[in-house]
Formats: sequence, structure tokens, C-alpha cells
Amino acid sequence: MKREVVRAAWFLVLVLFACAVGRDSVAEDRGPFVTGFERFARYGELEQVNAGRLLISELSCVACHPSEDAQLAPKRGPDLDGAAIRLNQQWMQTYIAAPHSANPHTTMPDVLGNRSEVERQAIAKSIVAFLSTQQRPPDEVKGSGAVPVPHEFWKKGDPARGNVLYHQVGCVACHEADQEHAVASKSSPVDQLIAELDAEELAELGLSAAAREVPSVPLSDLSAKYSVTGLTHFLLDPHQFRKSSRMPALKLSPVEAADVASYLLRDQPIDQLELSEELKTEHSEEQIEVGLDEVETGKRWFVELSCVQCHSVDNLRPTARAKPLANLDLAARNRCWDSDARTVDYQLDADQVTALTEALRAEQTLNTPAEQFELLMLTFNCYACHERDGRGGVARFRRDHFETVAKVDLGDEGRLPPPLTGVGRKLQSAWLKNVLLGKKADVRPHMHIRMPIFHTELANRMPELFRVSDDERNQNEVAVLQAASDSVEAGRQLMDVGCVQCHLFGGSALPDVVGVDIRGIGGRVREEWFRDFLLNPSALKARTRMPSFFPDGISQRPDLLNGDVDRQIAAMWAYLNAKGEVELPERISEARARNFELRPTDKPIVLRTFMEEAGTHAIAVGFPQQVHFAFDAESMRLAVGWRGKFLDAQGTWFVRSAPPAEPLSNDVTLFAEAVAIAELNDMTRAWPQQLSNESTDNYNFTGYRLDATGVPTFLYRFKDVDIEDRIEPKEIDGVYELQRSLTLRNVSKNSDAKRMVMLAATGKRLSRVSDQSVKNETGLTTTLNDRQGTLRSSSGRDEWLVPIELESALTVELQYQW
Repeated sequence: MKREVVRAAWFLVLVLFACAVGRDSVAEDRGPFVTGFERFARYGELEQVNAGRLLISELSCVACHPSEDAQLAPKRGPDLDGAAIRLNQQWMQTYIAAPHSANPHTTMPDVLGNRSEVERQAIAKSIVAFLSTQQRPPDEVKGSGAVPVPHEFWKKGDPARGNVLYHQVGCVACHEADQEHAVASKSSPVDQLIAELDAEELAELGLSAAAREVPSVPLSDLSAKYSVTGLTHFLLDPHQFRKSSRMPALKLSPVEAADVASYLLRDQPIDQLELSEELKTEHSEEQIEVGLDEVETGKRWFVELSCVQCHSVDNLRPTARAKPLANLDLAARNRCWDSDARTVDYQLDADQVTALTEALRAEQTLNTPAEQFELLMLTFNCYACHERDGRGGVARFRRDHFETVAKVDLGDEGRLPPPLTGVGRKLQSAWLKNVLLGKKADVRPHMHIRMPIFHTELANRMPELFRVSDDERNQNEVAVLQAASDSVEAGRQLMDVGCVQCHLFGGSALPDVVGVDIRGIGGRVREEWFRDFLLNPSALKARTRMPSFFPDGISQRPDLLNGDVDRQIAAMWAYLNAKGEVELPERISEARARNFELRPTDKPIVLRTFMEEAGTHAIAVGFPQQVHFAFDAESMRLAVGWRGKFLDAQGTWFVRSAPPAEPLSNDVTLFAEAVAIAELNDMTRAWPQQLSNESTDNYNFTGYRLDATGVPTFLYRFKDVDIEDRIEPKEIDGVYELQRSLTLRNVSKNSDAKRMVMLAATGKRLSRVSDQSVKNETGLTTTLNDRQGTLRSSSGRDEWLVPIELESALTVELQYQW
């Protein structure tokens, strides 16, 4: 029975939505589409005066009727000095002659009033003739190494890629999603709850706005309006063509902009997509042929009909001003909003007329920062993505298109844009300004949606309005953080209490963690907000998944800083904002060692790296038999060997200026700190310890080759002798040791025998084990397979030398045990 009641209630909700806020009905039969008005004012969620002021701004009333109220600045229309390149001339004529027929929801008024159809077409044709002379090309798109610009990039668009981008980067926050596009994410628990409630229950719980389907910003007939060149350049930089554009730039690369343009123009005939190198619009329809007289006529009409009040073109200036906004006679006939107006016609509906007249009658300005800020949020449709004080946010039926890059379940908090409630108290104004201008890297790279770029005017105004609209900073709390911020190490240890489970630290994190990077957080977040958020996260961010690590004001690490919560939070702040390199939290350091530990399993691992014992040209080789070595390719010597674990590659692969790699073992042995082969005509001469600049010419490392099993053979030359040096594990008495084979080849045309010497072993003290073995003071035993060496002391150390007379080729084999 309960299930049937729920079904009946849900059916009622669907009927109500279909009748009252259907996906298409909201935008079908009403006047100019103004996003804030459609989403909030239609449902009584805006004061009538404020709703009317929003309309005054978005309909650009003040472009003609001057006002001293800066908050009513007109939206204005796009610049038209490149109209002939971007726009289809046939579409322009249709749009100018009858704007509401071409786009029922346009905010551009019909300036031809009740003129006859013949007059409309004649005037529109002459204006298009004038606009056809406006052929300024788009600004040159400059590339970089990271973002190249292919030749004629606007022709490189792929509709399939564009479809994905359109539904991922943020377009569907405002515009209609393709109903055939696969939904990316499952509904959140809140949406699932809403789906089970009827209209009355939704109203009682204050969820009516959250349940409502929000109408989409109409895209009109893009295929009839734009060339692919024009739309691509517009998507790349909307502000270039419309200085006060409500649409921001979504950080698309040139090819991505072409992808989205191709998707949006996917229904355009193929011959309309073909463009010339000169960026001229080529459409299947015939271009309108015009003469100079008609151009001048269109230019005159463009000024006379006040088109110049909203559109910048050809440096034209208005020749007349309408009555100031404050002096308008609301009882006069032939007003702009009258349906029978003979001058301009906006085709406003009854709701819009009521709101507009209330605003004009009120004669009031927005005095408080909060009021000014609300109008700015409504004007630029920030509420499409962000919620503030319970208003706005991504609409219910759009949220399923928002997801994390790796599809990691972080809840709505991890896939939707963050709320802006109290953000003026949270964020540094300078940081916020740079975010709006696109000058800061995204701190949420785990989200597909992109924080867009807005124009300078908004970036200059909004941060300050944020700040003064929200609570002022509490200087006492700031003083606490500053006074107790001397324990960076304690702050580092406190990160392991829970921060490391969700956050990155300068790009480092535990496995699968994809949260916000909090290293250097002081550059974007205010200190007192940080403190309050740690103490009670849910009080500052509704439905956050972040728990309080100081429940009831009590620390979970009473052993640090005497358990003093204020001192601990200050220490955390100090650690996160410490200058220069700091040690990572312990749990991350341990995880990194595990994650980047190289473990040879089926075959050897060969890694070029930097090691203390093998220098900056070290080549480390790890074997599945758990015995490893490092070769110094600069000095051509076997440098170090060890057993057990191999190496941690994190520093080698990911950390610039990383410390030297170290064997992950304590079972380490060092070999000779000298080249293995030399030429000693006199056996009393000292062995060359390191290669000098003079002797470097005699030695040349040429690389290594791998055999079928992955074992490397190092290749180098000493004078006219080529040397192949192979080192690999060999089982001796049940233990794997290192076996070394050096093959020497005389490549000289001179057939005389080469008298070479090999340094087989060295140490502070060498003792003979047998005729073919010696042992040094560290326990390293070196064995020659079929040769005997000469033991000597030289320069304060013992050396075991093997004389070699080389005619063509020979191999010397050794084993190392420790």
C-alpha cells in the first residue's frame, strides 16, 4: 500500500512538473529569456524590484535611457565589426527584420515597430549591406608548447569529441543537454529523496526550488546563424566579440573549441561548413549583393534606429539620447514594453512588465553590498553552477552530467562546483580575482567541469563584493594562529590524523586520493576561516563529507603541543604554508616508498638514476633473485651491490632536484672506486683513482644492450680496446652472488699485443683466501675463475691486479660474495 501511495505521489509530481515547469514549456511561450528571472523571479524567489532591475540591465534599457545608477549598466549587444565573417548574411536579414520570429527569447527588441513587411525587409537588407562591409578577422590565436594551434584549427573539429566536451566542461550548466547523451553519474541521495516526495512535502521541507526543473538558456538556430569559423572563435573567447558577454570562456583549447562548434553545428549542411583560408563565410545560400548607396543607407538606419546604442561597429556614435530612466512617464502610451509599441518592442510577458514597472516606480538603488552582489550573481548566472545561501547551484536534472575525472565517488561535493556561501570570508580577494581571470591553476583537477574565465570588469568587482558582503575577519582569531605558528613539525604530524585521507600535499598523496591540494593554502584561504572550518566543517559547508578532527573542541593527538587545539590548528596552518621544501606527512612518505618501490619479478629492471655511491650517471640493475648492483657509467666501474629490496623510483621519476636514490636494503657492499681497466707498463705506478680530464679521452662509455632475458651488457672503450661488461646473479652454495664477465677486444690495426691490467679488488686491507680469491675488510670476497692476480699496496690501500696480454680477444670472469 505504501509503495502505491509513493507511486501516486510521484506521478502527481511528474504531472505538476510537466504542467508548471516542463523542460520546454517554460521557455516556449514567454518573452525575452533572462536566466535569473526565469529561474527565480517566476516563482516569487526574487523581490519584484530586484527582478525588475535585473531586466533593466539585461534588456540594456540604460543603453538608451541614461541612469546614474551604475548597478543598471546595460548588457549591450555583440560587437559587429567582424559580422560579415562570423555570421550568415541571410540569417542577419531575417533576424533584423523580425527578431522574435528568428529567436522568440531574444533580449534584442524589434526596432522596426509596426512597419509593413516590405519596409522591414528593405531596411533589414540595407543594414545587412552595411554589416557586410565589417570584415575584421578574429584576433590571431597564439599557441604554446603545451597548447599548439594547428593550421586552420577551426576545420579540425570532431563532433563526437565535441559532444563529450559539451556535456563535461560546463555547457550543460546553462544549456540544454542532449537527451540521447549517456548520463555520467547516478543521482545523489538528495535527488533520490526529492523524487519520492510530493509537491506539498517538498514545500514543507523547503525543497521546491531544488526539485524544480530549471529552463535552459536557448541556443537558437546556430546552424543558420554561424559559420564554423565564427562559432569556433566565439567559443574560444566570447569576450572578444561581446565585451560584457554573460557567457564566459570555458578554457577550451583551439581544437576543443572546434570540436564543440562541430557538435553544435552537426545539422548544418556540409557545404556550409567549408571555409576559405581568408575566414570568409561561405554558405549554400547566395550572398546578398550590395552597392555603395545601399551600404550608406544601412549605415544611416543603423544609427537612426538606435542599433548603435548597443552595438559597436565602425566607430559609430549615437546622435540622440532618449529620456533619462528616472524621468520616464510610466503612464505614457507607446512604451517600450507595450505590445502595440510603434518604436521598439521587447515582447515582454505580464510577469516581466510587472517587475519592470515596479523597479521603475521604486526609484531606489542597491545600497548594500549584499544587494549589489546578488544582482551581479544573477546577471552573470553564477547560480547556474554555484549555490549561495540556499539559492541556485547545478539544477536537479543537470547534475547527472557532472562527474569526477576518474569516476571516483566523492559525492556531490567532489563532482559539483563548490558553494559560495561565506566565500568572501573564506577566500583571499587576490586569489579569487585571479581565478575569475583564469590566472590560477584549478585546485580541483579531479572534476571535469572547468571554472570559466570572466572579463576584467567582473573580476575587478566581484572579489570585493564577496568580501564586504560576508562577515568581516576576526582579528583575535588571526592573532591566535600567528602567535602559535612556530611548530611546523607538529603540524606535519597532525596531517596524519585525517587530512592525508582526502587531500594532496604539493602534488603528493596517498593512493587513489584525488581531493584538493592544500599545500600553500594560505595563498587562497583566510586564516580564521581555516580555523573555524577545522573545528566545525558542516557549519560552514552544508553536506560536506569532511568530519571534524576536533570533536567537541578536543584534539585527537593530546601528545602534541599539550593537546591545545588553537596551537595545533596554528601549527597545521604553519606547516601547510611553510616556505620551501618541507617533509611530507609520514603516511604519504611511507606510501610513496611502497608505491614507487621497483620490484623485479620476471626479468631484471634497469634504471638510470642518481646514487651517492654510483654518481650522477648511475645505472641500477635489479634482479628477481634479490641481488642487485649499480654501475657508474661516467667512470666505467661497478660501484655498489646489495641484496633484498631494489630501489624507490619516486625521486627519479617525479621529483625535481631529488636526493640520491638509495638501496632499499642494509645488506650493501661497495666495490673499487676506480676504473676496472688501465694500461700500466710499470706495475709500480699508482692506479688511476678517478678519471681526470686528461684521461677521459682514453675512456668512452657507449651504452648497454639487453639480451633476451633482460640482462644488460655495458659497452665502453679504453683506447683501442672494446670492453663488454656483463654482471648477473649466480647461485653459489644456495646463495645468489654476482658474477662478472669482462670481454676485451683489440680493435687496433696494429697486431702487437696490448699489455693491459685489470683492478680485480681493492680495500684498506686485502687478505688471500686462496690462489684465486681475496677478501677485503668489509667481507667482500672476489674470485677469479681461471686467472691469478698480483697483490700489492699502493697509496695507502691494497690492490689485486690482473695482468692481461691482449692480442685479439679474451674474457675475464669474476665472482663477488659478501
